[in-house]
Amino acid sequence: MDKDYYYIELFPSFLNHNALEFYSEVDELVGVFDKNGKMESKFLNYPKELKELEFHIKPYQTFAQSYNPDYPLKIAFPVSGNVLEFKDISVSKGIEYSGIPRKSRFF
Repeated sequence: MDKDYYYIELFPSFLNHNALEFYSEVDELVGVFDKNGKMESKFLNYPKELKELEFHIKPYQTFAQSYNPDYPLKIAFPVSGNVLEFKDISVSKGIEYSGIPRKSRFF
């Protein structure tokens, strides 16, 4: 990923995060900001499994992400069983999927 940008979770304050519809109403999940704080783009919607929930879950259990700036950004959604890898600033074109082990100690 480009080290001149920050990737920040966009959390809409006007939505009730306890509402069952929260994940389907959220637009893009990650904002790309330059060093001056200007948003350059945003990307990543919640997976279908979260958008079509029939029961409530705790919000902190929805995804996990990598933290190392020397490697591609990785975001995992345990509910879908996928890890998404973003290799460059044109993230919408650089997504790779791989399965999460269902018996992982982390999830």
